[in-house]
Amino acid sequence: MNLQEFINQWNEKPNDYDKKYGTQCKDLFSQYNADVVGNPNYVWGDAWELWNNAPTEYYDKIVNTLTSVPNPGDVIIWKKEFGGLGHVAIFVSGDVNTMVVFGQNYPKVTKLDKNNKVIENGSPCQMAQMPYSKVKGYLRPKKKEIEVNNALTPEQATLLYRRCLAREPENIQATQGRNFEEMTIGIQVEINNRIADLQAREDDAKRKLEACEKQTNVTIVRMQTDIDNLNSDKKSLEANLEAIRSSLESSKQENNQLEDTNIQLSSKNSTLRKNIAELEKKLLACDNKVVVKSFWQSILDFLKGVK
Repeated sequence: MNLQEFINQWNEKPNDYDKKYGTQCKDLFSQYNADVVGNPNYVWGDAWELWNNAPTEYYDKIVNTLTSVPNPGDVIIWKKEFGGLGHVAIFVSGDVNTMVVFGQNYPKVTKLDKNNKVIENGSPCQMAQMPYSKVKGYLRPKKKEIEVNNALTPEQATLLYRRCLAREPENIQATQGRNFEEMTIGIQVEINNRIADLQAREDDAKRKLEACEKQTNVTIVRMQTDIDNLNSDKKSLEANLEAIRSSLESSKQENNQLEDTNIQLSSKNSTLRKNIAELEKKLLACDNKVVVKSFWQSILDFLKGVK
């Protein structure tokens, strides 16, 4: 059995090779170890321990580096820090940045019955795009040539679109006659385009925010100037109001003085009328020149008194 046949047999199916702990990533490795690599012996240990426990007569061990790329069919071993027990999956395609692997229990899903017994553990066997973070290295099978058919089936190509891009293929041609490398290159290009689009949107949002902040600062300065002007106008109006109040108070005092003067003049006028009336009576009562002279003298004296 080659790698492609192995994928076709187990894709989207659960594998519980050792009949323990539910469907673990290690179960799919054990099935691959027996069916494709041809190792009749079970390899013990958790996923991260396979690096040390895998027999050298069946596997070469290649340490992961920043520039190394596995071969299709290589068994990828993640360190213990990855999930506590490590992880294992089979390399299908990729480059130095990312890879598409065939594995199980990633992402991990565990279901328990009412007695807390595991009834389902892990996602089924499937394609997944994963990073190289925390990868220890690769187990490269020795005894068998691991073959991968060039062309993916439409179902597999569609599954890659769904898993890696969270969308359906744009047309049926996108799922026809494309191998893993072509698919992953296309997927990586779209991911890069999405990242570039998001970066462009972020840059545009930053520019708009900066322009908005600048305009806001200009508006704040203008409003502060208007407030200062209003405060100045308020002080001027208050001063004018106080001057008007003071002028009104002065006018009130002058009015009171005029009223007092008017009262005095009215009193003098009344006295004058009385005196004139008396003199008229005297004048009418006597034609004597002495009396007339005395009359005019009295008027003069009165006028002097008015002064």
